[in-house]
Amino acid sequence: MKIDIKKGLMFKINNLDFAKKGFYINLESSTDRKEQVESLIQKYNIEGLERFDALTDDFIQYSCTKSHLSLFEKCSEENLDVIFVAEDDFFIEDTLYTPYTDDNITFLESLKNVHEDLKMLEWDVIQFGCNPKSHLIPQTNNLAKNYFSTGAWAYLIKKDAYEYILKNLNYRRDYIAIDDYLPLLSKKGFTTLTTIPQLINHSVGFVSTLQPRGPVNYSEWIKGNYHKFLYDHYKNGNFTENVLEKNLTIVIAGHFVNNYQYYLRYLIHSLPQEILRCRFIIHYDETSDDIGTEMNKLRAYFRDHEPNLNVTISSSFGGLISSFNNFIPQITTPYFLFLEHDWVFLDGNMINFTDLIKSFNTHKFINAVWFSKDDNLVRGFEVETDVENIMTPFEKETRVENVDLVTTCRWSNNPVIFRLNKMKEWYDSYIKNDNVGVIHQSQGNVEEVMISVYREEIKRNKWSDIKDNWGTFLYGNLGDGPYVGHTDASQRYKGNIRSLPEENGENYIKKFPSIHLEFEADLEDGLDTFFKKYSTDKLLSGYHETYEKFFREIRRKEISLLEIGLGTLNYGPSNMVSWKEKNENYLPCASLRAFKDYFTEGKIYGMDIQEDCMVQEERITTFLTDSTNTISCDTVLGNLTFDIIIDDGDHSHESQIKTFENLYKRLNDGGFYFIESVAFLQEVKSFFENSNYEYKFYDRLLLINK
Repeated sequence: MKIDIKKGLMFKINNLDFAKKGFYINLESSTDRKEQVESLIQKYNIEGLERFDALTDDFIQYSCTKSHLSLFEKCSEENLDVIFVAEDDFFIEDTLYTPYTDDNITFLESLKNVHEDLKMLEWDVIQFGCNPKSHLIPQTNNLAKNYFSTGAWAYLIKKDAYEYILKNLNYRRDYIAIDDYLPLLSKKGFTTLTTIPQLINHSVGFVSTLQPRGPVNYSEWIKGNYHKFLYDHYKNGNFTENVLEKNLTIVIAGHFVNNYQYYLRYLIHSLPQEILRCRFIIHYDETSDDIGTEMNKLRAYFRDHEPNLNVTISSSFGGLISSFNNFIPQITTPYFLFLEHDWVFLDGNMINFTDLIKSFNTHKFINAVWFSKDDNLVRGFEVETDVENIMTPFEKETRVENVDLVTTCRWSNNPVIFRLNKMKEWYDSYIKNDNVGVIHQSQGNVEEVMISVYREEIKRNKWSDIKDNWGTFLYGNLGDGPYVGHTDASQRYKGNIRSLPEENGENYIKKFPSIHLEFEADLEDGLDTFFKKYSTDKLLSGYHETYEKFFREIRRKEISLLEIGLGTLNYGPSNMVSWKEKNENYLPCASLRAFKDYFTEGKIYGMDIQEDCMVQEERITTFLTDSTNTISCDTVLGNLTFDIIIDDGDHSHESQIKTFENLYKRLNDGGFYFIESVAFLQEVKSFFENSNYEYKFYDRLLLINK
């Protein structure tokens, strides 16, 4: 639903109407933040921006989300169609960060462009900036579709969207905060857009009011993610010229056969770089007895191994026909690439997806283009005679110039790009039946139905009269191909029925043995399993995803690990009291026990200043020591050195820097020194920028190598 932005709305920026009302969320004690907001109101002529009193909660991490939800309740009672919401640490700069142009783009200039685009686009949430976590998909030169990000410091939201959030967001159950939930709406039938470039920033220099850990500086982190997920792919500043990801969705359908991830990984590996910025829908048939476990494994794979892909994961019961019924409504692009999970592209460079999509856009008679598993001289079942007894042609399509296409009467489940509207028509007219979602129909009832329907249609008509209504083609010219191989997850094509596609699939697997080795390693329990077992908050923080990358190859070796900060339940700095209230199985030293289980031959050490963190267990030793005290550290540690050091102690910048100075000398060559939760601390970042240490940030986690 479009909502016209017209005169009479109450929230304005520089006389541009955006919403019925505007609010900024502010704790009464945060007077410095309030003063900054008031100065921005004056500077940029902001009208109708009201202060909303922020809420707190014993579960500190929930406080921010709680405030947003309370505001939504108020707006729902007032029946406000569109609202502007900001946190009190938002900031506006006159000149925006636009690395794709040498021109100085101002906030007011870009704001006006966004305002104009909102009149034309369908939208539910507009973020004036975010910290993207997957590829942003430009819709105009000023707005991009967002599926995954953090940051909710300034946004517009419509009534249907905020009321949906009120009904469905449950932080205590799902640990999904408001800033994570806003982009997820794009996967739930809504549209979340973010501005290009970032119009409103997160302030630098404020200390968190609820979790004071030093002055905040997200700027470089956010800029880096904008480069990674947007700017570096559109360096000329034209964000809409032939954007493949705006037009194409990748749909991968599978079923839970043994080692299904093995085949899925090879497919993902084979995908051409050109299409990796597209949105992915991964849909599996519910053939497993433990569908919940398998879906969690699937999510874990994409989280740990393909974190940059823009992925929606779903499932349904009933076979391939039910899968189509489920994923078709999720597609919002005009075309989609359909792949069953046991195919691979033999050489992605052989296919020009950009030019192919241009041809779809130019020629409305192109409805389906298959990528052949044989060369394009093999017709297979693509032979039929029309009402005049003329055989269907198998020839180059001369009306298309951008790419080579072969005219055919093919219909199959093999890799193909469909025009979405045509596939909806085919599905509703021919494929869908009363048993969808009720009876399991295996992998049949899709190509079998369509082959029969297509042939009957040809027999009853002149081919020339129906060919453009069906519009089915093979990619490439006569003799080109094969483009894809079949890895045969169901192991049906053996012996005499084994053919070239299966041989090509097997050869592709042999060509990349590292994928097989990685799969075997992942069959073992990962860190997330042990973090969950011991209820450590590191699982919520997501640190295990980075740790796994560095620890997987050494988990069976005799390593030594030291962790600072062991999770006391005594009241004081960095305690876990509120965490314990929500996780009754939690005990101090939870992460030490998790690391002990993960590193099967490792020696695990811990350091803390609280008595309740002192344990002596098999392969676990703890020290009652202040990590910032050089003499104390040297006394208790003696000659000990470590392969891994993790600082999860007092998260003040003074403590992290002093601890590093005391303990880095004890890190073995080739070792890893991690500091957790440093994205909040610009002083720590500055310390390492002015040093000779080799370091790298992984969001809120800092790694210093030796």
